Amino acid sequence: MNARQLECVIVLAEERSFSEAAKRLGISQPSLSQYIQKIEEECGNELFERSIPLNLTYSGRVYVEHAKNIMRSQKEMQQILIDISTEDAGKIVIGTGPINSITFLPTVVYEFKKRFPKVEVVLEEYYEKELALKEMDGKIDLVISTRKVNEEKFEYIPLFEEKMLLTVRADSEFAGSHPASNDNNYTVCAKECLKLKFIEMDEFFPIQRCLKKMFEENGESPDYVVKCGSIMTAYSLAKTGIGAMLLPSGAIKNNRDENMRYYDLDPAPGVRPFGVYFSKGKYITRAMREFIEILKAIK
Repeated sequence: MNARQLECVIVLAEERSFSEAAKRLGISQPSLSQYIQKIEEECGNELFERSIPLNLTYSGRVYVEHAKNIMRSQKEMQQILIDISTEDAGKIVIGTGPINSITFLPTVVYEFKKRFPKVEVVLEEYYEKELALKEMDGKIDLVISTRKVNEEKFEYIPLFEEKMLLTVRADSEFAGSHPASNDNNYTVCAKECLKLKFIEMDEFFPIQRCLKKMFEENGESPDYVVKCGSIMTAYSLAKTGIGAMLLPSGAIKNNRDENMRYYDLDPAPGVRPFGVYFSKGKYITRAMREFIEILKAIK
């Protein structure tokens, strides 16, 4: 069995469709069908049930599990050889949530590229529940998130604690009665902001759950002015002055807006550890180590 065979089976298992898998692999559907049939003949087992969508047989599940391990080992071997032969080439794939890719990570990537200009950096954006799976499949080198990790499976390096900040325009009535500079967070009592109008988000987002918790603890309900589907949209709306919001502190790392004011809340509605993780036993290249060190330097 060769790497192309392993890749074809893995992709078909993920797509569960010959047509979609063929597109992803850049070959024709009949060619893929013949290729899979040949692999099954060599294995002496059917790997797929020909249903719609396709399902793996037991033999197929065993094949895919070991195929992923082999592909991951091959990738690590290539990384080791690159490290041995040169210190300024290769590729690093970073997995994180969408908001991080447009807030503090650009600064990190900029610093990293100054040190490793020939190393290709790829940012893969996924929601939290997908990140660990992508890392374990070998598709991501390092994961940056607030997710609690299984420390038996992953090495975890804490970076900073992420708080939820009350965020309002600098020229708003609230900011006028609670003077603060743009450089530091000032603390206000949570009860003081209960009369503000807020931007609502789906409860899928931690900031929305924190907002509801803050109001419920004070026997109140939020007064919403508008609802949206992403943190950055909510932040853009808050910048217009239409309403206040809770914003994760990680979103303004090295990226504070002079027209906005950010307040710590007492009691804090939510504090989350922010860190980087990867599978235990994973080979960490010099480039990955340097990327982690730059992350650790974030204040």
